[in-house]
Amino acid sequence: MSPRRPDTPSLVLAVRSSFQTEIAKRLNAILGQIIPFLSQEQQQQVLTAIERAKQVTMTELNAIIG
Repeated sequence: MSPRRPDTPSLVLAVRSSFQTEIAKRLNAILGQIIPFLSQEQQQQVLTAIERAKQVTMTELNAIIG
């Protein structure tokens, strides 16, 4: 008996999730390198925007993209 292969939709979802996680890590690293060069006011604006981005729901994201 051969091992059960994951369902295609589940596999696609796992790959997308992994890809999005890697993109988020890379963007976070880039921002971490750039933020110290900004003025205090700009740093605060960027940090506020980052915190807001972390709170965006799938519903909001779909509305923006949709």
